[in-house]
Amino acid sequence: MKNAKQLTQLDLSYNHKISCGSITKHMGQNKMTHFIFTECYLLKPIVVQFVLSNFEESLQHLELNLCPGKVFQISTDQMPILKKLKVFKAKAFLVDEDQPSNTSMSNFLRLMPNLEVLDLENNQNVGLDKFIGTITQLCPRLRHLDLSGCMPESAQSLTPLCCLENLQTLYLDELPKRFDSKDLVDSTLVKCSELQFLSIKSCLIDDESVFALISGLGKLKTLDLRSCLLDGSFIYLCKELNRQTPLKIFAQDTVMQEEEFPTIPAFLNINFGLPSFHDDYDEFFGGPYDEYDELNEFNEDYVEEVDGEDYWGGAYVDEAGQFAGAGFEYQPYQGLDENEFHAEEGDDWW
Repeated sequence: MKNAKQLTQLDLSYNHKISCGSITKHMGQNKMTHFIFTECYLLKPIVVQFVLSNFEESLQHLELNLCPGKVFQISTDQMPILKKLKVFKAKAFLVDEDQPSNTSMSNFLRLMPNLEVLDLENNQNVGLDKFIGTITQLCPRLRHLDLSGCMPESAQSLTPLCCLENLQTLYLDELPKRFDSKDLVDSTLVKCSELQFLSIKSCLIDDESVFALISGLGKLKTLDLRSCLLDGSFIYLCKELNRQTPLKIFAQDTVMQEEEFPTIPAFLNINFGLPSFHDDYDEFFGGPYDEYDELNEFNEDYVEEVDGEDYWGGAYVDEAGQFAGAGFEYQPYQGLDENEFHAEEGDDWW
């Protein structure tokens, strides 16, 4: 592979025949820091175990998105270096609600005692009500947690989040409509005193609860309220508030209209319309998450020109800006049978 000696980050997404031998062949002795597996439907536990075991001294970022739940059934040494884990819509995500501390995912998290970023977005069968306490016990250093779309049964199930003393970024988008927003805010959110970024998009939260967040979380810098049914009365409540930390609020797709609020407290910066690319890019597209994303090109789509040749994304660049290059190209997904889908280098099949 071109520039293989410099490659430290690799996205193997959309490949269903990945073997330990193929990774060894292309990575050599490189100290890999990032591995991404997305829609690798035939990914085997032995491959994940191989990655964790062989790059335990360098691996910092691992993503297992839309992969079979069995990949979490592994046994290897702890990964003290790994700081970021993303699991998006894992298929057959195995969590036993009767024994949440003794499941494949729990055992998987035990390998990562220093994890700082955990993204479990849209894992609706995660059994979150009993599992959230296990997360806080196994990952006490978490600074960033995304539980959007995970569908916990009640606001009380999220109370263990208060135990995460370092939690600065929290995503709870699309919580079930049955949630009692006042209970969630009073029993959990206002007690997460270190929060700086909170996203509760598309949730049933009232203006009184929003005011409780603004007044109770003194370090909060960004609050995402997009698609929440708010009338903006929290703005009037804030006029008597003596808050030192400026707060940016995303209020798109609410019933609030900017012209209805001629005067807004100086500490509030409310975006009623589309985000400004320059001012709001970080918050709108991930906020503090970005400090862990060191990929110079993070795009699963077509990259037009690399050294004069067409390139289908997959193997990304290192800090020197070097692509994996021609000769190691992924085939675009065109509805092929998943058992026939593959990547090719020369005559060798993965």
